Order: sequence, then structure tokens, then C-alpha cells
Amino acid sequence: MAYDVQALGNVPMFEDWLFNAATQGWQQRGRQGIWGKTADQYIRQRAILEYNPYPPEESQTGRDAVPPSIKQVYRNTELEELYRWGIDGAKTGNHRLLFVIHERQKVLLLHHFDKTYNGAIRRPDIIPAEECYETYGTNDSK
Repeated sequence: MAYDVQALGNVPMFEDWLFNAATQGWQQRGRQGIWGKTADQYIRQRAILEYNPYPPEESQTGRDAVPPSIKQVYRNTELEELYRWGIDGAKTGNHRLLFVIHERQKVLLLHHFDKTYNGAIRRPDIIPAEECYETYGTNDSK
């Protein structure tokens, strides 16, 4: 079963920014640069989300885990099943996308941010995702 992956919140802006930076890199250098590598990683991992948006079982985690890097967010959230997708873009940033699996059919990418700190995701980075999902639920029920 394929899930319908939808970009909401600031995710479409992140995608535009990422793909524009990758395109400029190609135009300037004639080859894939750091932004192109990050965009390529994003595209490949987003395709994986269409078929498997859940985090791997505990026994499959670690250095050998197959991307994307998905973990459930337990702290600092009011949503029961909030997940984070991590993309290590090296020099382009430590990108995080927060998402939910809505009605076991859709993966809703709610919010992107560059995680510049260590430890659990902080509440200020989660609030936009929760608000986006609340708005989606209100509009989806109409």
C-alpha cells in the first residue's frame, strides 16, 4: 500500500528553496554540489516514506539503519503519533521534518526546521507542526 505524501505548513517553501539551491549549484558548477546531494537525498527518502513511513523496530536501528532516519517524537508534544524525519545535509544543515500519519492513508509533512542543537526536539519547533495539523483536521472535516 502506498501512502499519499502531502507537504503542508512550511514544507513546500523548504522544497522550493532546496530545489532552487540545487539547480543553481548545477548551473554554476556544471555538476552536483552539496545542495544537489541534499536534494537527491530528500527525493529518495521521500519516496521511501510513500511505502514505509514508520520508524524501524528497535532491533533495526543503529548505524546500519536504512534511510530515512525516522523516529517517533515523545517529548514536548501534544500529538500522540508525531514523527520526525531527519536529513543530515552536512554543510546545508541538519534538517528535520515533522509529520503524522493521518487515517493510515496519508503522510502529512507538517513542518521543516534546521535543528542546530543537540538533544530532544524543543517545544518551539513542535508548535508549528501541531498548529498545522490542527488546521488540516479542521479543513479536512469540511
